[in-house]
Amino acid sequence: MNKDFSIDSTFKLHDEKQYKDPYECSVQSISRQIDGKLIVGGNFNEINGLIANNIARLNMDGSFDVTFNQRRGCNGSVFALAKQANGRLIIGGEFSRYNYQFRSNLVRLKENGSLDASFNTGTGPNGKVNTVIVQSNGKILIGGSFTSYNGIPCGNIARLNSDGSIDTHFYVSTDGEVRKIIIDKDGRAIIAGDFENINGNPRPAIARIRTNGKVDTTFNPTIEAYGRGYDVKVSSRGKIYLAVIYQGGLFSFGTDIYCLNKSGTRDASFNIPTGNFHRINTLAFNNDNKLLAGGTTNISSHFSGLAGIVAQFNADGSIDSTFRYWEVSDALNSYVRTIDVLENDKIVVGGDFTTNEYAPFNHIGLLNSDGSINMDFEGTAGNSVFATVPVRNDKLIIGGSFSEYATEVRNGIARIDVTVPAEERKNNALAASQSVDK
Repeated sequence: MNKDFSIDSTFKLHDEKQYKDPYECSVQSISRQIDGKLIVGGNFNEINGLIANNIARLNMDGSFDVTFNQRRGCNGSVFALAKQANGRLIIGGEFSRYNYQFRSNLVRLKENGSLDASFNTGTGPNGKVNTVIVQSNGKILIGGSFTSYNGIPCGNIARLNSDGSIDTHFYVSTDGEVRKIIIDKDGRAIIAGDFENINGNPRPAIARIRTNGKVDTTFNPTIEAYGRGYDVKVSSRGKIYLAVIYQGGLFSFGTDIYCLNKSGTRDASFNIPTGNFHRINTLAFNNDNKLLAGGTTNISSHFSGLAGIVAQFNADGSIDSTFRYWEVSDALNSYVRTIDVLENDKIVVGGDFTTNEYAPFNHIGLLNSDGSINMDFEGTAGNSVFATVPVRNDKLIIGGSFSEYATEVRNGIARIDVTVPAEERKNNALAASQSVDK
């Protein structure tokens, strides 16, 4: 304010942000420096649309001073990670900026984490991106909950050229959220999500798209009522595994894994014990091609409510008793959101779980190949981890809603080390050589 209590028009803060809860953010302290700049502190994670976790400095005109307490990364959550052949990384999620630059929900990074300006998305998707997959021809498929890309109408799924522009020759539209896209051996895209129809054709929860961008009408699975596809994987034998959550209204009331043949018919020989699971969020294959599933269960003996679970299945869908899934459930006190199997057979899990007396990790953990807890790995993400992707030299990129990792500022994305101890690596190599000799 000016001396007469009129508003100083030269001091301008971006006031378009609307909060549902007046207590969602607050400024609790202001201090003026000798040069006239203002230090503000409180409970907030952005100012003027830029990352600012609880403390920031403003210039005399109210603009954000990016030289103070730099908070790089995304100003929102990362849900999807996809590595390109050249080592660059495409990330999707629900954010509006990366390293202070405007990028709507989709961005490509160089190997050092800096912004790749050659990937020009324009205004990008106008809603969140849940999944990203790079095709063999370099084109990129994205899925989520959006109705346009750079102003061009689309229905929750789009195909992009390698420079980030939309491929206008591809038009596939669903009437609900797309959660996962994968590519099968024939180059066809398989999509899973909350939709009932695709391009006007009934396809609840899952559909297959030909390489020419048209819906594959020969693939027509039957999913039970209210089924929503949360993840999908294809085995080396061509079987398609779909994680389904049955949802009526706002409350989920069941979960299952469908094993589908290439034609879309259900393989009746594969049936999981659904009573062991509350919901299944993610699927993966271990290096022996056994199916893994992660989510929540209510069978943990240590935690009230829902505990996390990672289970491994035999070919008929029964739980593999050699995999110590009960130990995981005793250690993880909340949702498992993602699973990644490393070349050394270790299993990375990410989610909502936090450190407790049974596990030393926070939102990201490491399991041994038999499902036991790897107590040497102390993952410490500040909040949920939704996606992981291995990169070279025992490194792992993680994405989520965290603002720090191991006390280092990392907003939504970080690269961490999952190095195998030298002695263990030596023993693994020795065992492998002895196996070959035999």
